[in-house]
Amino acid sequence: MTDPIRRIGHDDSIIPLTMGPVGFGIMRWMPLALLYLVVVLALGWQAESWGWGPATLAAKSGPALIGAIDLIRRLRTSHYAWRNPAGGISVTPASLVDRLTFRECGWYFPLVTLPLPLWLVGGLITLIALT
Repeated sequence: MTDPIRRIGHDDSIIPLTMGPVGFGIMRWMPLALLYLVVVLALGWQAESWGWGPATLAAKSGPALIGAIDLIRRLRTSHYAWRNPAGGISVTPASLVDRLTFRECGWYFPLVTLPLPLWLVGGLITLIALT
């Protein structure tokens, strides 16, 4: 059976925490998400004393901000590598569709077997929060 076409290349979406055959890591965007939660909770805690709710703005714009960071990282990608069925590795310039969708070009949110680009997930969360 021939090797299916698979994209390979630089993918820094995971921060490795262990070495060896059973590796473990966290998503690289997870520290930003935790910082976002801490800021929103701190602003919500202080909202009573300030008399206004800055946590509302942060809660609605935070996911889109993390998604914007991902989108900027993706758009800076110029090339990616893929393994062709003949067994060689080809380096190909990344088109706009490649940059917006490929896992190697930026951060992603793994859902079952479909890696969703984080810019799309963050934008959808913000869109739902604003409606």
